[in-house]
Amino acid sequence: LKQMVELKVARLHGCEYSIDLLEGCLLEKGVGDDELRELDFHRDSTLFEDRIKLALTFTEKMVLDAVDDELFHAVRREFTLQETLELVVTVALETFYALVNRTLGLQPQGFRQRAAAAGERSE
Repeated sequence: LKQMVELKVARLHGCEYSIDLLEGCLLEKGVGDDELRELDFHRDSTLFEDRIKLALTFTEKMVLDAVDDELFHAVRREFTLQETLELVVTVALETFYALVNRTLGLQPQGFRQRAAAAGERSE
């Protein structure tokens, strides 16, 4: 879930380096291409559990808008205090990384491509 949240942040910020890195990591962990494709449409997806959808919605609101009380309380009902804090910090740190990576002009390094190729070889 943490890396899915990080990928959501990277995509929202358009950080190509982090997108490449995180998609590669997730593919190596067995996350499928379908899930990666549907991440941007998580609310309507049947591939994600409600808990994951809630975390991704929280992430989206934190990056693009603001988290209202209703959403925050929904997250607090579903996640422990520690998990909630980790979610907030994960979004904040990935936002920081995206800004640094874009400022430094870091480009994709082929992480996703290598992970996909390794997955194809193991099948």
